[in-house]
Amino acid sequence: MKQFYQRNLLLAFILLLAFQRSGAQVNLPYTLHFTTDNPANWSDGIAQDGDGGTSNINGLDIQIYAADASFNKLGGSTIVWHNNGYYYSNNSGYTAITPGPDATVTSNGVPAMVLKSSSQSVNFSLQSIQLYDWGGVTPIRIATYNNGTLVGMIDVSLDNVNWNVKTISQSDALTPALFNNIDEVRFYPSPTSGSGIFWLSMNNIALASPATVMPVSLTYFKGRSLNSNSALLEWETAQEENADHFDIEESSNGTLFTKLATLPAKGNSSIPTRYLYTYTGNLQSTHYFRLKEVDEDGKTSYSSIISVSNDGTGGNIRILPNPAPGGIATVTASTRMNTITVFSAAGTRIQILNVNSNQASLNLSSLAKGSYYLLIELEGKTEKRMLIVH
Repeated sequence: MKQFYQRNLLLAFILLLAFQRSGAQVNLPYTLHFTTDNPANWSDGIAQDGDGGTSNINGLDIQIYAADASFNKLGGSTIVWHNNGYYYSNNSGYTAITPGPDATVTSNGVPAMVLKSSSQSVNFSLQSIQLYDWGGVTPIRIATYNNGTLVGMIDVSLDNVNWNVKTISQSDALTPALFNNIDEVRFYPSPTSGSGIFWLSMNNIALASPATVMPVSLTYFKGRSLNSNSALLEWETAQEENADHFDIEESSNGTLFTKLATLPAKGNSSIPTRYLYTYTGNLQSTHYFRLKEVDEDGKTSYSSIISVSNDGTGGNIRILPNPAPGGIATVTASTRMNTITVFSAAGTRIQILNVNSNQASLNLSSLAKGSYYLLIELEGKTEKRMLIVH
């Protein structure tokens, strides 16, 4: 009898250890609230659900790590947890995770941080998050992705005057259409911050199941310039169910979009439906367009972003394709280009190409998916263009 109890006690102890190692299993919605350091799991530079006092999320594996300017995991970095005695924010109870190790990486800042699903086939919704940059960098840019395609970006101003922690949610800064059905979130200093690195910390990351997307199957969305003052936008749906309308949105930088017009949708259709819209405006520089699809219940989703520019004279620059799926992008201008410099969205210089011609080929094979800026030196002037790799 004594051996029986000893065996059962040992079995219970083993099961308890296994449970503690694996963490409790929870379903979405769930908030990742990190409450303790976890050096054994974070030495590889990746924090996950189930670490640092959080629980494992059923069906979703979240990864958080410091990244380089191309949003790949930053070599040599770890993740560390600290209380407010480290951050010195104006919120005494604040605790959070941030890149480390302190002496070699965090003290110098990092170019970016990434929060993502380990599988592009498993999406989530970001409902809210608590952010604090203890180096005082503001604003920061937050970009969302779905299956490698940019969904959208927002810039968020942090408090570098009173040093208050900032909580943003879908009721304010986190536009639901950009944060409701995604598999990756990228954080980095906004180009307007004047910094290529930051000291970001985060906690209380509220996640939910991905919102239902609009029942419209978009076959394609494309555009072309007609002349220096107009462009033709065209798209086609394979099928529609309870669709209400399309908002056509335009941007001069690929980040901040405004609504141009609204076109009614077919509504319900099982056959392809083609739509056309003529944009009127100055196309001397590149313009970016996207569609906001709205169904009868008010649910929304966004198309991919396309770019259109005029191919006239006067030093006008064209980048084709843009957005580019990798490989080679061709840059042409009506005057001779001297050099093309490629910068990451965080402002880090990646490569310089000596051209001395009005046409050049950019090899994109080494670039991760994301947004880049091209600084193009022409005869007598310098132009800046955005390039999106998807």
